[in-house]
Amino acid sequence: MVNIRLSENERIIADKFQFIYQKRKVGKSGKGEGVETWESEWYYREVEYMLTDLADVWTKLGKATTFKELFEDYKKNTDKMIKLIRGLRCK
Repeated sequence: MVNIRLSENERIIADKFQFIYQKRKVGKSGKGEGVETWESEWYYREVEYMLTDLADVWTKLGKATTFKELFEDYKKNTDKMIKLIRGLRCK
């Protein structure tokens, strides 16, 4: 099954019906202190939609303080995802 680490705290997994974007959580207190779990946040049937949404979310979570920086982040993130999508379609 698919299990792709995007970063230390993000990954994509899949089952036979969908792709799932997950974020890593580490318990901070109590019985679960220090215990790593993965929390599902988004579900997608099509990989292209997932990659497009991720580029959009990463742009929104960026540190842009001007429209110029916002559009530079958006272009960088969408270019990265377009390369992945083209690679998937070529196989």
